[in-house]
Amino acid sequence: MSEDFEWSTSEEAQNLSDGTIQQVLSNLATGATHSWELGTRTEALLELQSPSFSVFSSQPIPPPSSLTSSANSSLSTIFNISLTVVNARPNDTADAQPLFAKDTAAGDPCSMGVAVLLSNWTGAQGADFGGAAEQQLRFILEDVPKTSDGAISHRVSELQLWEAERELDGRSDSVYMVPPFLAYYGALTANQSLLEESYNQIKLYRKYLKDSNSSAGGLWQHIVLGPSANDPGHWSTGNAWAAAGMLRVYATILHSQYSNPLKSHREDLGNWVNEIHDGMYAHLDPSSGLFFNYVDNSSTFLDASSTALLASTVYRNALLTGQHRHIPHAEISRKALFGSNSDGSPSHFDSNGWLTPVVNPENTGAEGSKSPEGQAFVIELEAAWSDWVNAGSPGANSGRRSVVVPLGWGWGSLVVGVGSLLMIFCLHSFLAKESKRKHQEMTRRPKAGARCLWTTNEIASLIRTACAVQIWLAFYAFTNDIAIFISIRKSAFESVTVPFHAVRRQVLASRSLVVEASGSGSGLGTLDDKCIFCLIIQGKIPSFKIAETELSLAFLDINPVSEGHTLVIPKHHAITLHDLPDPSLADILPLAKKIAGSLDVKEFNIVQVRLGPLLLIL
Repeated sequence: MSEDFEWSTSEEAQNLSDGTIQQVLSNLATGATHSWELGTRTEALLELQSPSFSVFSSQPIPPPSSLTSSANSSLSTIFNISLTVVNARPNDTADAQPLFAKDTAAGDPCSMGVAVLLSNWTGAQGADFGGAAEQQLRFILEDVPKTSDGAISHRVSELQLWEAERELDGRSDSVYMVPPFLAYYGALTANQSLLEESYNQIKLYRKYLKDSNSSAGGLWQHIVLGPSANDPGHWSTGNAWAAAGMLRVYATILHSQYSNPLKSHREDLGNWVNEIHDGMYAHLDPSSGLFFNYVDNSSTFLDASSTALLASTVYRNALLTGQHRHIPHAEISRKALFGSNSDGSPSHFDSNGWLTPVVNPENTGAEGSKSPEGQAFVIELEAAWSDWVNAGSPGANSGRRSVVVPLGWGWGSLVVGVGSLLMIFCLHSFLAKESKRKHQEMTRRPKAGARCLWTTNEIASLIRTACAVQIWLAFYAFTNDIAIFISIRKSAFESVTVPFHAVRRQVLASRSLVVEASGSGSGLGTLDDKCIFCLIIQGKIPSFKIAETELSLAFLDINPVSEGHTLVIPKHHAITLHDLPDPSLADILPLAKKIAGSLDVKEFNIVQVRLGPLLLIL
């Protein structure tokens, strides 16, 4: 083992030591020779060593053009790589040429684009970085073949869309290489059209590469439209490349001057990343915490490379969009990758600091031994995780819940059917027991005239309760909905043993109830079209509105348990309180307080609900 390669054996930490990080960086420096490897190396260095110049920084884009001595020092390696790449090009005065002249993949040379642009912006010396970047831009937009709707081909000589790999020459993902370059170019030059084009390219690639089979769960295929090498499989590294590229574009738009005009673009990108996360983490191997090379094919080998990159995107996604539901998965993978064996040796690094097991860089179907891009992914994971920790580890508590995916129509129908039978059985048993109890009470009372054991209102109340439970059960089975809301009512259940009829459904709140409320913030947050509350917010499901602010909505419960039973929800799809942005939290509680005051109630229920076949919270 190299004397510089040290390992942290702490069970609590399970983090990379400084010595390990330096060894990984050293291997990356010596191993990166192909265009996409050099580009991925510069991106990893930016995120780890010069985070304020990374698109994931909270700093606006463009960054400062004048560098401090410390900033210049941290960027020096990136400048040197850019200088070597630009000066290695042939002395060609053509308007369009790639940064790597002999590269047969159109997307790969763009991987160096951000580094070259940053070198030009900050005044690095020794080459015409600006001219080289412009020639690369013209080449990718004007000379490379496109589909009829404008999707840029992965290869120069033929129309082919590759999710992540190119034959014999190495690997790349145009979503990771091309759109981030276009977006950064647009942000630096105040060109909104280029930012929009970066989004459009991702949209087109998703159109062609996302598996249309519902059983695929949102996963992307490896290669389509190729003349001879189509691969419809769900290659793990390819899906990770795509998610990482989309988040780089999201962050670039977010920190540019066009953040608000392109808000819908950002929302789409965030949703598309979530699609990939949901599809991928449904197949995470529970025993190893890693993905298989083809994620839904357990006969393929385990791959630490794709596992590292995708985990990094979960931490980035949590900080950018507030989506935390896969933080538990990312933590499982990170701890597995950075963990130790019983003898203290690293679980997934060899004695020289190379990540293992990894896919062969020259053959996506074979296992390899040394992967420069895998080393870069380790660095990107370390950088993303560190930024997440420094931000307070948002969503860390979501690890206390299990994370599942929608059941689909087959299993969903079975769950709803079984749930219906169980509901009928429970109602029958309950009615029989309560009827017996009521009969015993009536026999002890002085007879004041005949009366029914069950009133019409009580029977209707029980039926509404059963229907409401079934609606929620069905909604879970088909959409796996998770929601957060505040429930306001005049009385709470005394205990879980109180029968339903003891909390009778009463009249709705007075229609004259008016609450004056004002909100602050930017209005609607991230919404989910599969969430019943998000559909209510968008007006796609009717509701009896009580009050509304920019960030919150209050409406009457469709099955009230007391007079004026009201729900107050944030206009942001959140899994837990940890996922809810602070402005929404600051808005929803005062609104709930005002409504409670109008209803003259003292009790609030802040509910974090997950409904499923084994857990029901009302």
